[in-house]
Amino acid sequence: MTEQGTARRPAKRRLIAGATAAATIAAGALVSSELVAGAGAATPVSSTQWQTCKVTLNGVQTTVDKAERTRTVVNGTGGSWAVVGFFVRTDGACTFKRVLKVDGRVGYNGISNGLTRRQGSGTTPSGTYTMTESFGNSPRPATALSYHRVKTGDYWVQDQNSAFYNTLRNSGLGGFLASTTGSNGSERLLDYTTQYAHSVVINFNRAPERRTVGRGSGIFLHVNGRGATAGCVSITKAGLRTLMSYLRSGDRITITA
Repeated sequence: MTEQGTARRPAKRRLIAGATAAATIAAGALVSSELVAGAGAATPVSSTQWQTCKVTLNGVQTTVDKAERTRTVVNGTGGSWAVVGFFVRTDGACTFKRVLKVDGRVGYNGISNGLTRRQGSGTTPSGTYTMTESFGNSPRPATALSYHRVKTGDYWVQDQNSAFYNTLRNSGLGGFLASTTGSNGSERLLDYTTQYAHSVVINFNRAPERRTVGRGSGIFLHVNGRGATAGCVSITKAGLRTLMSYLRSGDRITITA
């Protein structure tokens, strides 16, 4: 759920099959297949061995900075569907272990070019973006990210006339139109108890990247709702909690059609 004009579409969601096999990516090559979370001991928080490198993850070639511990890759598969892979560095210059692979949902109009996307288009922006913070209607999960527990009056500002556009702000502080309707309506976060049980903010069109009013506000990685999103990426709650347990501030997500 994000932006005005969200469409709901019933859809089947499933965790992609897999026993307990881990996947390892070495220099971009998939060594073994299928899901699941690996042991934390095998995935250091940091290492002097890590280097900036190009690697193929989830079928997508991307560049990972030496400071990044993880990479999330959203690979659109048609319509509002995607495969979401989550990869964590192990020791070595450019070695990754896949700890998660799930079916995900994107915008009801699919994935569009992040450089030209407009607010209200119902599309998920392609590109690579940092993730630096999170929030939720549920208690804080295990995560190194900053986590804001949503409270009464919290909105994600989509008011295009506000200096606080594309930020989380409480209505008690003012500075934006505290309405959920109209072209400048914002999201009242407590309205989405399922989707925003936990949510990671994708820094599309916001600091520390550039911000342009009208290109879009409130692009998150959140829990599945009943169908397609209006621009966010959604996955299972269990999958999101696994992902958040490894994420560090500044790790990136790559979204591609």
